[in-house]
Amino acid sequence: MNFDAISNLQAGNYDFVLKLNSYLRNDLVLQIRNHEKRLEIISDFLPNLKKQCPEFCFDIIYDLEEFKEDNQDLLTNYIAYKHLSLKQISDILFTTSWGQFFLINYLTDIIAEQNPNTLEIIFRFLMQDISQNRDLITYFAFKESGTLRFLFINYILKNDPLKIEEIYKDFTMYLSTEPSIKMEDLCTVAVNVLCSPLKKQYFLKIKKIILTNYPKNKLASKLLEKETNDLTIAEFKNDANNLFLSSSDYQFQIFKNYSQWLSQDILNKFFKTISLFQRNNNFDPTLENIYKYDLGQKLEEYVDKYLSLSQSHIVEPLQIGSTASPYRLGDYVIKLVNLKWSYEKIICPDLYLILKNLEEDYIRNKKGYVLAGLEVQPYLQRSAKDVPEYVLTNFRQELEKYGYLLSDTLVGGVNGDNCLLLNSYQEANCNNEQELPAWFKEYPMVLVDRDLIFNVNNSFQKKRSAMMNS
Repeated sequence: MNFDAISNLQAGNYDFVLKLNSYLRNDLVLQIRNHEKRLEIISDFLPNLKKQCPEFCFDIIYDLEEFKEDNQDLLTNYIAYKHLSLKQISDILFTTSWGQFFLINYLTDIIAEQNPNTLEIIFRFLMQDISQNRDLITYFAFKESGTLRFLFINYILKNDPLKIEEIYKDFTMYLSTEPSIKMEDLCTVAVNVLCSPLKKQYFLKIKKIILTNYPKNKLASKLLEKETNDLTIAEFKNDANNLFLSSSDYQFQIFKNYSQWLSQDILNKFFKTISLFQRNNNFDPTLENIYKYDLGQKLEEYVDKYLSLSQSHIVEPLQIGSTASPYRLGDYVIKLVNLKWSYEKIICPDLYLILKNLEEDYIRNKKGYVLAGLEVQPYLQRSAKDVPEYVLTNFRQELEKYGYLLSDTLVGGVNGDNCLLLNSYQEANCNNEQELPAWFKEYPMVLVDRDLIFNVNNSFQKKRSAMMNS
């Protein structure tokens, strides 16, 4: 079939090309590109097919120097940027004489797309000859959006940091007032600069930008991730207190592994909070996750707030549930959340049947799964184990009336006692306590484990296993 197709092209028969599916067309492109007489074959059909099938023609000749003018014509008038593959872009830039022409022609599309893979190819092309590509380098380095400027600076710092001084008098000036640069990216740049042959003054300037604009940041964790690097360890040690206090994700790890470099005042204050969360004289494993996902400061605030509000000041661990590690905090319970079985935006409804969360903070990934969280509830002491069976039946029926199902035991199940009794039905989460049913007024039982409860319309879709929590 391929031989016949090429013969037909040489004979001036072109209509069949318009009818080829993508597989056969791509196969024919490869056959022609690899043919020993490709220049002759292309010269026969190109004048007639260039306007009828521009993409077919371009895919054949896009990197052939013999067809430079035809390529420039196709790129200018016929080929949409979205048609180009990364390989074609790379080949055009590095193997043809019209790389600059290509970039200028598609600059608007490249800027709009901001594909990191494409930009890396382009930056590599530009940086191989700074003097020849000065205008385009200036375009990316100074004139464009903060995101592009950051990507350009970051590329140079990763690949050839000393060249940064050939372009910028002081590249840190272009990082200081750019809100589009993510804090985490800025921290990565700072550490890359510190580990490069560049002068340390650049690192110190970026560090100042971070600490000034991001009171909570990831500079400490980025430095300590490179624990085998003497420069990063020395820098952390030199300013351990400030880096610890400003760390949004690594305080617990620093406390565990690098506490010898922290002041005693800081250690005492930090220990005062985390010492409350121990089981069998070991720190609760969930603490590391709480601090990793920037909930450490919230935890400290809640400890201070709810102990000050409590008449009792007893702090003790409670029975661990399937998704959280709970602790009594005086007259309240604080739960260190590992995950949630539901990934709805509102995980649990507010009903009189369910104990209300006084505080609720969740950190989610892009799929909506909860990675870590904190919940605070009133502390209830009255067991519901001995409530009559009809109360359990009424409870489930009432839940279903509001459109919810509970896929867990109510009392005495393998996950512990999920229900407790309020001191009085008057404490129920409702607008009008007089409308509460008689059975509830007699046995004001509420669900305290706010997991495994789902809307009947999407109970299947919103369930997930713990293995999906990543």
